[in-house]
Formats: sequence, structure tokens, C-alpha cells
Amino acid sequence: MSSQTRIVILKMRTVIYTGIFIFMVLVLGVLFYLMFGRQSDNTAESASPAVSPVSNPTSLYSPGCYNSVMKLGNDSVNVSVTVSKDRIESIQLNDVSKETSKAYPLLKPALKSLNEQILAAQSIEYLTYDETMQYTQTALKDTISMALKKAAAQQK
Repeated sequence: MSSQTRIVILKMRTVIYTGIFIFMVLVLGVLFYLMFGRQSDNTAESASPAVSPVSNPTSLYSPGCYNSVMKLGNDSVNVSVTVSKDRIESIQLNDVSKETSKAYPLLKPALKSLNEQILAAQSIEYLTYDETMQYTQTALKDTISMALKKAAAQQK
């Protein structure tokens, strides 16, 4: 057995580039796993967020009228959401003074647009906003969402 020593000469630049390439492949692998690997677990949880395991699976809300307050500067507006056990029935503004409606003229048209979309889809997801009322509609959506969370919490 003749054993000969072999000497391999590597340039330092090649070693560094190879190390960086392996590191980038590992980082991409971890990112892909975090983005796509656990998505099936999340979809099972998000399929029925408002339904408790003890309650009737067809009912989403506890029927009633739920209120949430939206602050507008020094004023506040009460948004009322009426729900049945599986539907959003109506969304209304309460306690809107003349001064508030003059100061915020887009409030009522924004709610009307959102009301039509929410009642048609029975969801606050995937709403389209008018460019001229985007911020008002976003604030109203958040207020409606809080009222719907109250209705879903009452269901549990």
C-alpha cells in the first residue's frame, strides 16, 4: 500500500464565495419553510375563528345589537352593528351631531359604501375603498370589526 499525500490548494476567495453561497441557500430554505411550510396549519385555524367548539357550528354571532365607538378628534361616533346568529343584518351610525357631520362630510357616504359591501359579502375582508374616502372607510372598518368581535365573543 503506497500512500501518497495529496495536497489541495484552494484560493481563499473560492472558499469565502462557497461559504456565502451555502449560507444563502440555508437562509432561503428557512424562509421558504416559514412562508409555505406552516401555511396548512394556519388555514385550519383561520377557517372558523369565531366559532367555539362547544357552540353550534352554524352560528357565528350571538344575535343582538353591538356598539363600538369611533373617536373623531374631540367628537365620538357610535357605530351600531346588528347581527343574527349567522348574518350581519345592518350597520348604522348613532349619535352623529350636526357639527360632526359638517366636520366629517365623508362619514355617511363612506359607511353607506362599506355597508353595501359588508352586507353583500357578510364579511369585512376584501373590501374595496374609494380613493376619496379611504381613510374614513378604514377607520369605520376597524370600528365595525371591534363590534363584530364583541358579537363573536358573546357567542363563546
